[in-house]
Amino acid sequence: METMKRVQIWYRKNLPTEAERLMFQNADVVILGYPFRHLGWAGELKKAGHRVIPYISFYKAPTVRELDESPDWDTGSPARSECLVNPFWQNVAADRHPEFLARDEAGRPRRPFNNDGYAAGWNRTLQTVDGYRNACLDGVRALLSAGFDGCFLDNVHIQEGAEHEKGWRKGEFPPETEAAFTRLVLEAADIVHANRPTNLFVVNGTRNKAILDRVDAYCMESFFFSWGWDMTFFTRADCRDNLARFQRDAREVNAQPIGISYLGYTGRALREDAYSALALFWILDMAFCDGNTVLDRTFLTRFAARNRFQGAQEGALCFEAEDRQAAWTSDFYRLDLKKPVTTTEMKDDILVKHYEGGFCAFNPTPTLKKLSFSWTHGDAHELATGNRILVYDGKGHIWLAPFSGRIVVASV
Repeated sequence: METMKRVQIWYRKNLPTEAERLMFQNADVVILGYPFRHLGWAGELKKAGHRVIPYISFYKAPTVRELDESPDWDTGSPARSECLVNPFWQNVAADRHPEFLARDEAGRPRRPFNNDGYAAGWNRTLQTVDGYRNACLDGVRALLSAGFDGCFLDNVHIQEGAEHEKGWRKGEFPPETEAAFTRLVLEAADIVHANRPTNLFVVNGTRNKAILDRVDAYCMESFFFSWGWDMTFFTRADCRDNLARFQRDAREVNAQPIGISYLGYTGRALREDAYSALALFWILDMAFCDGNTVLDRTFLTRFAARNRFQGAQEGALCFEAEDRQAAWTSDFYRLDLKKPVTTTEMKDDILVKHYEGGFCAFNPTPTLKKLSFSWTHGDAHELATGNRILVYDGKGHIWLAPFSGRIVVASV
């Protein structure tokens, strides 16, 4: 599979505005939370060369009659109108199959993330039940029959007994449940790939090597930038060690990593965060996704306000609505550096990777760093600040602030 550079997510019920559509112009893959509400637009995206995959989960299922018509994705799951027409959710719905739901000792359905405040009508499922497994696989087949290019499977890490202070307890899922879940994911991936070689099966968050060797890509949410921390977070973490460990782990599996950075919460300029994340991801051979936060942080802020159980999102609640249609965003989404011409290298403590159209650099240290570089493409232009770089006798240099990235291209 050719390496993906950009992935975009659209979890909103309304179609994107004309200004918002620029997010998708260079996206290799578009993930839709409301695929059957947006069937017409999905067809347009496919005709334009994008692969379109719908959101699914093997962790939770709706009881459709109990669902609200929630706005957008504020609840962390699709609203009732989508579940009424989406064949995947119809297949796994607990309305006709209450045996699909996991239950506590009193017989009550277990809530997602052990959170009683999660959206009404959504509950956790039993992957050990053959009927549920078959319903999931039939649902995947139905999505492929509808013309979609694969699936995006959320909530994979939940099944691995991950520790979490707000309710995910280590050992919560017995070995037989984890084995059944892994088997279900692998079977679904095989169905997707057998349907069409170019199809994609993408999972969200897992370290399961058996899964990562069979799927095409895996998302890492809040990779480097998140809604839950500002720049003080980076002073508490050894960024260089973390990135080195990530690179080592990524080389051991077949799937490509997709980084989802939620931008605009560090206290720095949004433009600097955006280009820093893009530079880092392309240096690491990750596909880039910003979760729509470059154009509008308020969508994520509303989700954070309703779902505080799902992490330390208090930082996201500090921000109000503001105009996101800045002039630089169009160039940001259009940017394509073409093919890489070098591998990633460390130069003077700075990560650097060169492409046909320029180079990316990232400073993973807590100190200001200077990067000197050779340049034969005429005038150079640095995109995070919009500044022209003076190049003399084929040499130039840039300064990189702590934990920030830069992308340098030829001036036009």
